[in-house]
Amino acid sequence: MPERFYFERPSTARKDDIIEYLHEFAAAHSDVHGSGSLDRMLKGWSFEDALARCLNMEDKAYAESVGHCPGKTFLLIRENDRRLIGMINIR
Repeated sequence: MPERFYFERPSTARKDDIIEYLHEFAAAHSDVHGSGSLDRMLKGWSFEDALARCLNMEDKAYAESVGHCPGKTFLLIRENDRRLIGMINIR
């Protein structure tokens, strides 16, 4: 049977998964793309501040006030084990 995946909005319920995911990139010395500001935790931001910015970026006025276009971030979750395996930011 083929693997199945679904998208999920970033939230505090996935805090540990998001942190682990981002630390995997840091350990591999790899750039993070598509995280919609969540990767700011790797630069010292708290999870809560990075998540708030990520979610606020959906608002056009907020996004423009920080010099960006609005966008939504989604987590890609593997259905069989509920593991976070990717992120995408859609603008």
